[in-house]
Amino acid sequence: MAEILEETVRGRQAKGRPIEVRELSAAGPFKPCHILLIVFSDKDRIVPILSSVQSGNVLTVGQSEEFTRLGGMINLLRNDTSIELEINPKAADAAGLKISSRLLAVSRVVADPHAGGGS
Repeated sequence: MAEILEETVRGRQAKGRPIEVRELSAAGPFKPCHILLIVFSDKDRIVPILSSVQSGNVLTVGQSEEFTRLGGMINLLRNDTSIELEINPKAADAAGLKISSRLLAVSRVVADPHAGGGS
């Protein structure tokens, strides 16, 4: 996945800044980033990573059945020939991020099980 992302963003910029793809081998602490993609499904590894970036303005994207239920923001679920988006807007709100209404309209919205409980 990292190789595909690197190839996709190579030479691109966002607001004058280069887009970088960094592959991490262990849980944080992470260098500052804007988007964190977690491509494994090990719940015991996902939860501490999500907790470590919760107070920052980091968009978390994953690829596992329980990603949004664990507190991730956007989950990419493979569906036969396409990718389905699953979004947890409360997790985004908690990080100070706002998910576009256009993106929400084409996604499955899930509730954050930690909402109201203060995590």
